Amino acid sequence: MNLTRILLADDHTLVRAGLRSLVEGFDGFEVVHARYCRTPVHQHQDR
Repeated sequence: MNLTRILLADDHTLVRAGLRSLVEGFDGFEVVHARYCRTPVHQHQDR
């Protein structure tokens, strides 16, 4: 089975923890990193 790898980025610790718990409850998904982030994620992408 292929895993869908997920990066969680949010400025609220509780939101990150809740999303991680929710996502990891489904087969086929893996949270590879969860980080504090106050700027939109698209601004961190390589251009």
